[in-house]
Amino acid sequence: MSKATFSRLLREARQRSVFTLEGLAEASGMSVRAISDMERGRSLPRQSTLSDLVTPPPRERGGFSLCRCGFATDQPGP
Repeated sequence: MSKATFSRLLREARQRSVFTLEGLAEASGMSVRAISDMERGRSLPRQSTLSDLVTPPPRERGGFSLCRCGFATDQPGP
């Protein structure tokens, strides 16, 4: 998956969940800058970070999950 595709999907998922950048940063344990960089296509998450965002441990992440926000992890690459 390209950075542009991932960044668009992450931003859309976050907005559908009604999280601000700050809220998602707090819920995910990531920095605002890291999330912002991913949303702007400046970086891609490590596999472990992506796994945490897709399937967070129960009662963590403030209810945010990329899967619950419509993000499909099996999308084809560019």
